[in-house]
Amino acid sequence: MFWLFALKYWTTAREVPKLFAAGRQITFSEKSYKVINYIGFLVNLMPCGLIAYYRGKLTAESGASKPPESLTKTVELLYYTITSLELVSALIMVDALRRI
Repeated sequence: MFWLFALKYWTTAREVPKLFAAGRQITFSEKSYKVINYIGFLVNLMPCGLIAYYRGKLTAESGASKPPESLTKTVELLYYTITSLELVSALIMVDALRRI
């Protein structure tokens, strides 16, 4: 859930400077929050679902014999993908803190 917090915090951090600017209209768009939720779902939860599926498949196939090399590589690639997405979420959070 770190990605969701980071993206929502970043969206809010974009609006904070408008609070201090004289004469600026403050607009908190509910549509932008919905878009952030959908982006977060697609970018972060989909790889987590995929890794759960492939990791379960790897566990099931490793019980009888050695699992196929392609399945092992797929699981490894998904682990790297999720780690990269966590890094991106951390960078978004750092940018949000910088904005405030």
